[in-house]
Amino acid sequence: MRSFQEKDLFSCCGQPVNIRDAAGLFEDAFITAYRLLHLERTTPNPLYCSASKCSAFIVPSAIKGTIGKCSQCNKKTCRFCRKGEHKGICTQDMEGQKVRELAKQMGWKECPKCKRIVERRSGCLHMTCKCGGEFCYNCGKLYRECRGTCNRGT
Repeated sequence: MRSFQEKDLFSCCGQPVNIRDAAGLFEDAFITAYRLLHLERTTPNPLYCSASKCSAFIVPSAIKGTIGKCSQCNKKTCRFCRKGEHKGICTQDMEGQKVRELAKQMGWKECPKCKRIVERRSGCLHMTCKCGGEFCYNCGKLYRECRGTCNRGT
């Protein structure tokens, strides 16, 4: 099957033609490809797979939070920097950077395993993150490295 170009989107009198109106004239594979092309062309700031050998359009429904998952090769792409999935807040995510600054001001810590921001309200300094990473809230090291031997505060 050939690839589509923007000029391939059908219109009549300057209005886009709904593919359902012509569905009986085309094969199902063409209609599916046309709908995907239409979605790609009408999506503001579309996201494409970061795998150089793929570069497929990532449909908006495949974007969860800051990461889009390619339906062609399953590679995950950051919606901010457009590179492969990475830990922590993307440097291109301005709102995320504001959260990181707030965390710094409030004294919150990042999990050394996944870079998720963690706030300690009470209890011991041995933290277990949602990702399963265990670390010392005082020194920030993985808990297996610290084991409570750092110069601990309360």
